[in-house]
Amino acid sequence: MARFRGLFRLSGREPGTREDVAAELEAHLQHKTEALIRSGFAPDEARKEAERRFGTLERYAAECRIIDAAERKERRRREWLAGAVQDVRQAGRGLLRAPGFTVTAVLVLALGIGLNATVFSVLRGVVLKPLPYPQSRELIKVYSSNPKEGWPQFSVSPADFYDWSRETRSFRAMMAWSDSYVAATGMGAAEQVRAIAVTAGFQAVTGVVPMMGRGFATPEFDTGAPLVAILSHETWLRRFGRDAAVLGKRWTLDGESYQIIGVMPPGFEFPVGKAAAWIPFHTPKDYASQRGGHYLDVVGRLAAGATQQSAKSELVTLAARIGREFPNPAPTGPWT
Repeated sequence: MARFRGLFRLSGREPGTREDVAAELEAHLQHKTEALIRSGFAPDEARKEAERRFGTLERYAAECRIIDAAERKERRRREWLAGAVQDVRQAGRGLLRAPGFTVTAVLVLALGIGLNATVFSVLRGVVLKPLPYPQSRELIKVYSSNPKEGWPQFSVSPADFYDWSRETRSFRAMMAWSDSYVAATGMGAAEQVRAIAVTAGFQAVTGVVPMMGRGFATPEFDTGAPLVAILSHETWLRRFGRDAAVLGKRWTLDGESYQIIGVMPPGFEFPVGKAAAWIPFHTPKDYASQRGGHYLDVVGRLAAGATQQSAKSELVTLAARIGREFPNPAPTGPWT
């Protein structure tokens, strides 16, 4: 076995560059020495004179080793490329001889690669990438729940939301929103755009203010108030051509004219996904008596010192009281 291992090591070993260069330089030096002896120099003097004329051996040796290493690297690269081309040709001929297997293999690979890319994108967006808001760990999603009826979580009614936002102490701010697609006309070609109707806690919960203009004023959430809108940065660029004078102009959404009061900063999204604009949510007049109308999503920002567990406990207590007063599904706790 020892002899076999020695042969195995030798089989892949390239010639020693350092030894070869040294031998080659010594041969040249010896040849020069002999020539000097023939011209009349004594042997010892001829050797010294040959070394003087030849120059520094180590410098020549280093240059030779560098050249040799570059040539070996280039040779290996050409050999690898030739081998790869040969492998591809052989694989191609094999696949052409079995087209059914080829199609199956391509489909399986495409499905696997696509699934892997999708899973990674979801993992990055949901788990690895933090939410794009200041102190995003303070944000808690709240939902209605009725496990007895088989509804573990669903949207929230306006009446429940306003009860929660008024009475909870675990949240410094709470907001709700309704997501819809509307017909946008005027200021460009007609198109369907995503508009998010938000309640008054929009700025306080997200912690982000417009880069141009202003946020919503409290009276603008009242029913019958003048209609206003805040544009996304992408909409401002794409539809309004980066118009610095866009503030105060009007944009028609589903036949209603909205005055543009602000533009959000680049990259801002709420909720997840691109929205064209945010508008105030106008509470229906009969919302208090319509607790069965569940169509809002709710998120809150924890107050100082509050935790997800303390917020959940407070909401469970509050839900129990609301459940006794009204025959309406109540929340069982927050979800982040």
